[in-house]
Amino acid sequence: WAGQVTHAFALWVDQIAKPLLILSLTGSPIHLGMILVARTVPAVGFGLIAGVVADNFNRRAVLLITKVIVLGLTVVFTALVVTGLMELWHIYAYNVLRGATMAFDQPARRAMIPSIVPSHLVTNAMDLSTGSMTATRIAGAAGAGLLISIFDFGGAYVVTAVMYVGAVFFTW
Repeated sequence: WAGQVTHAFALWVDQIAKPLLILSLTGSPIHLGMILVARTVPAVGFGLIAGVVADNFNRRAVLLITKVIVLGLTVVFTALVVTGLMELWHIYAYNVLRGATMAFDQPARRAMIPSIVPSHLVTNAMDLSTGSMTATRIAGAAGAGLLISIFDFGGAYVVTAVMYVGAVFFTW
């Protein structure tokens, strides 16, 4: 649960910060929309394969692998933002790779709950998971705005990278 909450908080900071970053770099609403497409297409494309992986492999291992990959991607992305070397193509590449990792994370996460919780508590566990994700949407969005206003985009992404370290640690 802690691994998923830290992951989701970081995800929502990124979901708010990235569109603002794109607009600050390009001023283009077209790129803003295309960035969302770049994240969604791999998630949809890998969806079926990811479901098979979640059903046939150790779900905890799948979650750990996806979180380690996301951490690595976020560290590189953060370094580009902080150093001022960020270019539009970096954002597209990051989003394509994040979409692909999310395709594998989501089914493994959903399928893992019933396998680690006693059957009479599955409904409660699913409710806790859903409620936590809703809370992180609110906190992550508010946190992104606050972090960007105080520390600029670099600070928001440093916090995101730290949260992904927590996600890897707690999932492990």
